[in-house]
Amino acid sequence: MKENLILLSFFLVYFLFFKDISNLTVESKANLIIVFSFISVFILFIDYKKIKIVKDINYIKAFFLEFLVFFLGCFLYSFFMSYFLNFELFYHFNDLLIYLPLILIFNIGLTFLGYREKNDLFIYGNKFLIFRKTVLKIFFIPFIYSATFDCLNRILMIDDWDLRYIDYYFYIFGLTIDVTIAFFGYAFSSNLLNNEIKSVDNTLKGWVVCIICYPPFFYFYQLFLSQADQYTWKDWAIGAWYYYPWLFLIVSTWIIYWMSTFSFGFKFSNLTWRGLVKTGMYYYIKHPAYLSKNIYWWLYTVPFFGVYGFDIITNIIALATTNLIYYARARTEEQHLMRFEEYREYNEWIKQNGLWAKFKKYVNKMKAHQD
Repeated sequence: MKENLILLSFFLVYFLFFKDISNLTVESKANLIIVFSFISVFILFIDYKKIKIVKDINYIKAFFLEFLVFFLGCFLYSFFMSYFLNFELFYHFNDLLIYLPLILIFNIGLTFLGYREKNDLFIYGNKFLIFRKTVLKIFFIPFIYSATFDCLNRILMIDDWDLRYIDYYFYIFGLTIDVTIAFFGYAFSSNLLNNEIKSVDNTLKGWVVCIICYPPFFYFYQLFLSQADQYTWKDWAIGAWYYYPWLFLIVSTWIIYWMSTFSFGFKFSNLTWRGLVKTGMYYYIKHPAYLSKNIYWWLYTVPFFGVYGFDIITNIIALATTNLIYYARARTEEQHLMRFEEYREYNEWIKQNGLWAKFKKYVNKMKAHQD
C-alpha cells in the first residue's frame, strides 16, 4: 500500500509542477506527469540488493528482441482498435511512438541491471506461461495507458471547481488512481520490484469473464446490458432530503473501490498470482473492489427511476447480469489462486475473521442473548 501512496504522491507533485507551465499542451503535460512519476517511483523502490550486472550478450539480445516484439504487439493491437474499429480509448497509446527511442534506452538499461531473470525470457523459460503473460499485457497496457492519459487530461482541464459536481470529482480522481496503479502494475513486473508474475490463469472461463469487462468487449456487451434510460441518481434525488445521504453512499463506495486498488501495492494485475495481498480492504473481505464497484453502479444509475413497465425490468436485468459477471470473475479468480497455499490459508482466515464472519458471529450472539 505504501508503494502506491508514494506513486500517487509523485503524481501529485508532478501534476502541480507541470499544470501551470503555459508553453506545454495539455497532452504533453499528461505524458510528462506519467513518465516522471513512473521513473521516480521505479528508482525509489527498486531492490538494489537484487541488481546484478548482466554481461551475457545472448541474454541481452533475447531481452531486447522480445521487448521489441512485445511493444510492436501493443502498438499493432492499439492501432487496429483505434483506426480500424474506431475505439477512441486506444488512440493515446499510439502517441508513445514519439518516445520509442527513450523507451528503448530505458529498457536496455534495465536489461544490464537484470530486470528479468533468464527464465522469464521466452527463449529460455516456460513458453506457455510467458506467452500468457505477454498476451495479458498486450491486451491491458494500451487501453489502460490511454485511460490514465484521458483521466489526467480531464483533471488538467478543470478550471473552476464547483461543489455541485463533487461526485464527479471523486469519480475522476478515483478512476485516475485506479488506472495509474494498474498501468504501473502491468508495465513493470520484475523481481527487482518484488512483483513478478508467478502464474497466469490458464482457463478459458477465467479469461472470458475477465476480458469481457474491458474494452473492446465491454462496448459489445453494453449493447445488450445498457440501461434503458440516461437518468442518474441526481435526477432522482435533486432537491430531496435524501440527496446528501445518497451522495455520501455513492462517494463511500467509490472510495472503498480505489482503496482496494491501493492495497495491491505494485502487484495489481488481472488473471495473475503475484503474491498474497491481505492488507487494507482485503483484510476484511476477499473482493472489496468488485463488491463496492457493483454497489456503486446500483446507487448511481437508480434503475427504478424515470422508467416504467418493461424498461424497469430491462434496467434491473442489465445490472443484475453485470453483477453476475463480476461474481463469476471472483469465483474463477479464487479457483486460480486456491492453487497456492498462501492464498488457501488467507481464504480460511477470512472465513473465520473477515467482516462477514464477524457479522454472523454478532447476529448469532444477539439471537443467543434474546433466547
